[in-house]
Amino acid sequence: MTKIHVFENQDPHDRRSAAYLTTYRAWHETWSEEYALLGAKETLYSDKFTRQDQILAVHIGGQCAALSLFHHVDISTEIGRADSWLEGWPKATLDRLNQIDSHVWIWSALTVAKEFRGQRAEGVSISKILSAACVHHFNHYTEHQVMIGSTRNKKGINSIVSPFGAQTLSTVEINSE
Repeated sequence: MTKIHVFENQDPHDRRSAAYLTTYRAWHETWSEEYALLGAKETLYSDKFTRQDQILAVHIGGQCAALSLFHHVDISTEIGRADSWLEGWPKATLDRLNQIDSHVWIWSALTVAKEFRGQRAEGVSISKILSAACVHHFNHYTEHQVMIGSTRNKKGINSIVSPFGAQTLSTVEINSE
């Protein structure tokens, strides 16, 4: 059975649930491996997961198959523009987004757990289920007009999210990708 969870940062019940821990473990395992493959020297601390405003997870049979992280940033402020997640974003792109809505919803770490990659649930790929759930959640349960994210085009993430309305705002090469 496929189940969608949305974990709220401010909800202590969410943060103590078995589903939250399962989601954290899937995130940590997946991204520890990705960091190593990219040659990143930094430690993957839990706060990169726990400090998010929301986490959306797709669970199948009690396992976390996929997840994404969300947090809010006000890009009209100096503090918002200094958010580490926005490092490398061109100022002109942020200025264009700020004209639409200064409060942006950052969609990050689009993750499919290794054992679920290439699999389908109910006839749909896990990555498409995750993308559709994230866009649906954004459209129906947030007050934001702008959701931004970075995609790893060599992994094909851009082709997964573009059918859901994602548009390329700028292209930046990071880690020789």
